[in-house]
Amino acid sequence: MKCPNCGVENDDNALYCYFCGRVLPQKEWNISADPDSDLKKKKSNRILKIMLGILGGLLAVSLAFLAVMIVRDNKKTDPEPVDMLELANKLYEEKDYMTAATRYELVLQDDPDNEEAAFGAAMSKLYFISEELGRYVMDEEYMEASEYMRDFLINDQIEDANELGLEFPIICETMYGKVGFYLDSEDRCYVYVGDFEDSIRSGFGCIIASDLSDFIHGTIECYAAYGQWKDDMPNGQMEVIRDSATDDHTYIKGTVKNGVWTGDVEFIGIGYSGENTFDLWCEFEDGIAVIQEEVKNQEGRFYRISKDGDDTGTYIVQPIDASDMTYGIYAYADIM
Repeated sequence: MKCPNCGVENDDNALYCYFCGRVLPQKEWNISADPDSDLKKKKSNRILKIMLGILGGLLAVSLAFLAVMIVRDNKKTDPEPVDMLELANKLYEEKDYMTAATRYELVLQDDPDNEEAAFGAAMSKLYFISEELGRYVMDEEYMEASEYMRDFLINDQIEDANELGLEFPIICETMYGKVGFYLDSEDRCYVYVGDFEDSIRSGFGCIIASDLSDFIHGTIECYAAYGQWKDDMPNGQMEVIRDSATDDHTYIKGTVKNGVWTGDVEFIGIGYSGENTFDLWCEFEDGIAVIQEEVKNQEGRFYRISKDGDDTGTYIVQPIDASDMTYGIYAYADIM
């Protein structure tokens, strides 16, 4: 190889010119073109790229996580406003009536004149009551249904419905069938649970009421009458259970025509004459009791209306001024 500096020929394997000491170009190229050195550089570059990729990915994930946390914290500190009326309407449609009623009440706290919320609150409560009463009647727990009405203060709910101008009867469709809220001649509420043909009560039905005023026996706390209905009135075999404020419990059964007793009616009493129980019969003609005899006691003159007494001398009487009053089913008779 010729030295490019001095032109002296050198051995092909020489690294330096033996004359001038210049590094020969062939060796410079060989050194720079060392394959092992180039491979090492490529490996180093690949590792560097991999490390940079990993670091970039971790950075991207960290930034995304940070963004999610910031959004979540913003939601916690600044939540979206809830449309309470819309929520109440949705709960009502889902038949979650008691929860819906509470949401409607929250709307009314902020906006007492909100007619939609007032209507929703009233109907939610009535539907909730309907579901409970329907379940009681299906299970033949008639007096429990009446006690539930009394404890739930049903008259307060009916008063709210009256103030809203709701038209009675109010019929509610429930999983137990139709339940109707009715008003008697004195605007007291009673509930009918049973069969309908169109809007006419027909078939089996049950009247449930509470806190009634009986002309003869005073306050009746719980009342239930169940049996056959026709033409929107009790017609056929009926049975009545009633509890008075004096712990007198009476069970009555017989035939009813248009809401009043007719023919022989059986009275079974518990709590009258001390602890004695009586089982007596009375005869009625279109709701009017057939008089058996006139009797007197310390309170005045009475008519005996029971046919038979027992060994204790127990019998059923009514005041003389009640002789022309009708006995029958609540909302259809003078005396229940």
